[in-house]
This record gives sequence, structure tokens and C-alpha cells, in this order.
Amino acid sequence: MKTDARVRYTRQIIQHVFIDLLKQKPLGKITVKEICEKAEINRSTFYKHYEDVYHLMHTLEESALNQLELLLFDSAQNGTIHVLTTLLTSLLDYQDLITSLTANSPDSDFPNKLAERCSRYAVSHLASLDVDYLSDPDRQYVYSYLAGGTTMLIEHWMKTGAREVPAVIAEKIDDLNQLILSSNPNAATTVSGRMEL
Repeated sequence: MKTDARVRYTRQIIQHVFIDLLKQKPLGKITVKEICEKAEINRSTFYKHYEDVYHLMHTLEESALNQLELLLFDSAQNGTIHVLTTLLTSLLDYQDLITSLTANSPDSDFPNKLAERCSRYAVSHLASLDVDYLSDPDRQYVYSYLAGGTTMLIEHWMKTGAREVPAVIAEKIDDLNQLILSSNPNAATTVSGRMEL
């Protein structure tokens, strides 16, 4: 138990130092030596946990994406607006990490991975609500459009400083999606008197 706590602490220190360095310089300019000096650990300790800085970057990305995905699935039974609000709040909580992973890492496809996880969730949520979804190409087009539009709106919200609170943006997203669904009645599913994503 004591060893596990020490391992967790060491990883947290390494990750914290790495994220701070990402705010200052591109990924390609960060070295293991620099991380070790700032984290006050030796190189062998670093290599017990990570192969190199790229492996560390990948580990951080996957951890953030997995936590986001779990959050989405855990809140799914509470309805679309609740899920969207939870997602947006989570993105704000992780904004520092997200910015660090993307700002100085031009080779990182983290934003695309983030969008893909959100879209994957949206599609799986739709399929569970709409039994005809998989057999109807028109519905698939509409839902893909909604997932993409939702992702882009969220990205715009974050890039422009996330001025509105998550609940307000969640309502805007839902209103826009409802507008599209109402013009495509064959692609909409009514759940509890309200069309859901």
C-alpha cells in the first residue's frame, strides 16, 4: 500500500512538471533530463514509469480521454442536457491539461481524439435510444451531423474563453439539435416527451 502511494506520488510529480514545461515550450524541446531535474528525481526513476517524453504525453492523453468517457457513460441516464453540462464542466476542469497537451504539441492529435470519443459516445447513446438507427442511413447522417456540430460548438466555446457557464451552453446545444431533429422527424426519437441525442 505504501509503495503504491509512492508510485502514484512520483507519477503525479513527473506529470505536473511535464505539464508545466508544455506550457513553456514545444514537446520536442522537452527532455527527460529536464523533467528529472525539476521533479528532483533520477533518470532511472523516470524510466520505471515512462519510456520517454512521448510515452508520457500519450499516457496523459489516454488518461484524460478515459476519464471523460467514463464520466459521459456514468451520467447518460440523466438526460441530454445533464450529460452535456457534465461534459462541459469536466472540460473546464481539465482545461489546463487540454491546453497544455495541444498548445505546444503540433504533432498531437489530442483534439481529434477528444472529438472522436465524444462522437463515439453520442453514437452509442443514440443507438441505445433509437432501435432503427443502425438500419436507417438517413438517421445515421443526421446523428453524425449533430455529433460533429456539437463537438465544433464546444470547441468554439472553449477557444473563445468559455464565457458562458456550462448549463447555458448545454441548453444552446440541445436547442440547436432539437431544431435540426424537428426538421427531420424520421431521425428523431422521443424519450420522456423530449427528443434526445
